[in-house]
Amino acid sequence: MSQANSTEVEDMLVEAIAEVRDCSAAEVRATAQNGEIEFDSKEAVCAITFLEDKLDVGELAGAQDLRPERMTTLSSLTELVMSRMSTTTGRMEGAHDS
Repeated sequence: MSQANSTEVEDMLVEAIAEVRDCSAAEVRATAQNGEIEFDSKEAVCAITFLEDKLDVGELAGAQDLRPERMTTLSSLTELVMSRMSTTTGRMEGAHDS
């Protein structure tokens, strides 16, 4: 898989949060308030791990990234992942779907 864009990353994060919550992606999207989906840091960690596995890449977020203010909304988590992906582009170029 080539490097994912922010919409693809957001969709994968929603899919991951849905899996963690044992519900559909549509149900996760329905929880949006003021256009933003919120979740707790434990859900965010699971979602990041899901993305790392799905994209077949190394670590997308390190301990320094796991601050609550960076992981409480879909937009902030998408921004974090996109930022980390841009620093791992070399690894991403060889990534593929599992």
